[in-house]
Amino acid sequence: MKRYSIKKFAELIDVNPQTLRNWDKNGRFKPCYVNENTGYRYYSEEQLQEMLNIQNKDKLVVGYCRVSSKKQSGDLERQVNNM
Repeated sequence: MKRYSIKKFAELIDVNPQTLRNWDKNGRFKPCYVNENTGYRYYSEEQLQEMLNIQNKDKLVVGYCRVSSKKQSGDLERQVNNM
């Protein structure tokens, strides 16, 4: 089973390692393994895939079209059509 250090896992999911520590502390997202001697947290490949799937579902893309004058209404229509 492939395991990722907290630093690498945080990098892969684009969060700060401290965020993962906080999630572990409050029970939101626990590592798959914690080394008894060092206390280092490790995360699995399955956890990585789960987190990436959650992040992709939570993203919302918003489009914004505008022009600065009524003379540019044709430009606005093109912008809307391109969206």
